[in-house]
Amino acid sequence: MAEHQPLEAGIHPVAVSGFADGALYDSGRPPYPADLLLPLLQVPSDGDVLEVACGTGRFTEVLLSPQSPLAADPARLPCVEPSPAFAATFRARFPNVPCTEATAAALPFPDARFAAIYVATAFHWFADPASLREMRRVLRPGGRLVLLWDSVSPESEWMRRLRALYSQHDTGIPQYRKGTWRDVFGTPIDDDHVGSPNDDDAASNPGAKMFHLPISRTTVTWPFPLVGGAESVWKRVLSASFISSLPDDKKSELRAKIFELVDTAGDLQRQEDGSISFSYYADVWTVTAK
Repeated sequence: MAEHQPLEAGIHPVAVSGFADGALYDSGRPPYPADLLLPLLQVPSDGDVLEVACGTGRFTEVLLSPQSPLAADPARLPCVEPSPAFAATFRARFPNVPCTEATAAALPFPDARFAAIYVATAFHWFADPASLREMRRVLRPGGRLVLLWDSVSPESEWMRRLRALYSQHDTGIPQYRKGTWRDVFGTPIDDDHVGSPNDDDAASNPGAKMFHLPISRTTVTWPFPLVGGAESVWKRVLSASFISSLPDDKKSELRAKIFELVDTAGDLQRQEDGSISFSYYADVWTVTAK
């Protein structure tokens, strides 16, 4: 078991400050589509399953949805979350699910306990050899590591403009779309596969010692109506750590620009109830432990 260390040790300062309000994050993030994701997740029918960086429980909803093998026994799904605020929100939502405040680099579990590990929209914060080794330590041989990210789909001009407005503030901050998380698994083979099974150099490809590479991607997309007009778009943007941690004047400036975009974008589609048509995608990356 990894040596105990202070929770904030090794955690990016933007993650520490930006994830200090569980209610804000929870209100700004849409639910994951369980019907689309569960067939890709291959949740084990027996054995314990770990969710790392469970946040406020948005992805946990999928793992415990009625059609999931975990629904009947939530105790099979211990979770860890380094943010005290997020962990508190999680426990209020899922009182029957064990949630420990811990990091991926120091998991409080014995070797080879879990049949699968899931990490949703978080691995980019701790994509390092130490965290990968620790997750492999608690994973059974043949167990699956599933890394998932969801994001706004830039399929329309107004959504591309929206992303451009807020992404200018993520300089120097780990983000899935930047792709640096892949380095721990080696060199990309193509857009959907990372890491060569023949590369056994632990220095350049630490994942090859621990997993049957390559790690492979499947993508799903879905529409989600944002109820509440421009304010709902702003809440979604504000739920990003690098936005919520901005100084108040910068947040006010960005909010005004987003409201202007929503009011003026010619290709923005509204439904009959006034909600804004938003498109999301999720990339699901899966690899098996050696």
